[in-house]
Amino acid sequence: MKNIAAIIPFFQRKGGFLTAAVQSIVDQRLPDDVRVHILIVNDESPIDPLSEISHLEFPANVSFEIIAQQNAGPAAARNNALDAVPAETEFVAFLDSDDVWFEDHLRTAVRALGDEGVFYFSDNYEDRPVTTFEKTKYFSRAASAGDWEIVEPALNIFQFKPRLAFKAFIREYISQTSTVVYRFSKFKDLRFDSDLRYSGEDYFFWLLIANSGSPVTFSSNVNGDRDKGVSVYRDAYSWDSPKVLVRLLGNLLFWKRVAASFTLDDDDRQILDEHINKTRMGISYLIMRNGRRDRAKSVGAIFSFLKMDPLGIAQSPALIMKAIGLARKGLLEF
Repeated sequence: MKNIAAIIPFFQRKGGFLTAAVQSIVDQRLPDDVRVHILIVNDESPIDPLSEISHLEFPANVSFEIIAQQNAGPAAARNNALDAVPAETEFVAFLDSDDVWFEDHLRTAVRALGDEGVFYFSDNYEDRPVTTFEKTKYFSRAASAGDWEIVEPALNIFQFKPRLAFKAFIREYISQTSTVVYRFSKFKDLRFDSDLRYSGEDYFFWLLIANSGSPVTFSSNVNGDRDKGVSVYRDAYSWDSPKVLVRLLGNLLFWKRVAASFTLDDDDRQILDEHINKTRMGISYLIMRNGRRDRAKSVGAIFSFLKMDPLGIAQSPALIMKAIGLARKGLLEF
């Protein structure tokens, strides 16, 4: 019997999202030897999770429990769920509360992971009809196809060649959280870094697994759909969002944490430096742009930037000029 724990951090202000997410688990076309236990972590959501799912009909091979925590964000919620995962669990799958899986997601994941795979992800709809893979530069590059080999054509399952999954992950975030399934039995003590509350806690988790050197697989099939509920990340991508500077400071913390945690070759180090410098430029530009609107917050951001990255703030004048030049050409993005 293969046991899967499906982990859902829950904080929503609108009803219906969790109902759809859990229903998509109930609707999975599971092999006869697979059982799923759903762990919903209530992160002090204004919507009661039990009221969202109490009317659903659960088959014998799908069960659920609700865990309550004080509001602490998705990393802490996932860690609390991981602490509660039953000992006999083989795989853990993640699903955000405003996303859904298509009916063959878990079946494909179990097949892809087999006896030795440790990490699996798939494509999903990022913003219909556009998919996550279509939005990435990595999967759009023809040269990337040399990083993997097909292992099951009928399900479009591929496996990265040794060490190349880690290098791909350093280059770009390509594995959206709601598609990830990993072998919990091999990484029982692994947890999310709760210091990375505003950016990168899942990304860092994926890097730790990919760095193990064990097989990483993916399917190019679209096996899920993302919605537009509360998200600490999605809400912080607009230039006018008050959260965008917080996100970029979180990004900087993440990339510096990566630099301190992994042994990188020259190519990976160059890519990492590019990430850091791009993030520094975004922070510098936003502090300058927003200074006229809210001087107090800009001063606070400057101190946070200085504490985290003295070299970066020393480079700010040059980075601001570069950002202004890109903005005039319509090429500025973070």
